[in-house]
Amino acid sequence: MPSSSNSKKIIMGIVVGFLVVFLLWYFFIDTLTLSELIGKNVNPKASIFINLFDFDTGLTRYDIYNLKSKSVYWEKRMQEVASITNPKRREIGHEKLMAEMMEDPSMKKIVKKVFGFGTDSVLTVLRAVNAF
Repeated sequence: MPSSSNSKKIIMGIVVGFLVVFLLWYFFIDTLTLSELIGKNVNPKASIFINLFDFDTGLTRYDIYNLKSKSVYWEKRMQEVASITNPKRREIGHEKLMAEMMEDPSMKKIVKKVFGFGTDSVLTVLRAVNAF
C-alpha cells in the first residue's frame, strides 16, 4: 500500500504538470483575436469597428512579447520609407521593408493578416501591441 507521502508527491507532480502544460499553451499556442489585442479601453466608434472586423490575429502572447520589443524599430523603418520623396525609391524601400518584415515570424503573421489594408494598418497594430 503506497504511503500518503508518495500519494501527495504524485498529486503535486500531476498538478505541477498541468500547470506547466497550461502555461505553455497560454503563452505559446493560444492565439489572440483583434479585440483581445486592442483591449477594452477604446472609444465607442472604434469598438464598433473592432467588433465588426474582429478576427483571430494568429498572434500568441509570446509573439506579442517579441513584437513589443521590436515595435519601435519597425515604426521607425516605416516612417523612414514613408518620408522618401522619390516615388520609385519609396516603392523600392517599401519592398525592402516588406522583405525584412517577412523574415520576422511574428511580424510575418501581422503582415499576412492586414496586408490588404496597407502599411498604416501594420503601424496601427504595432501601436496596439505596445499598449498590450
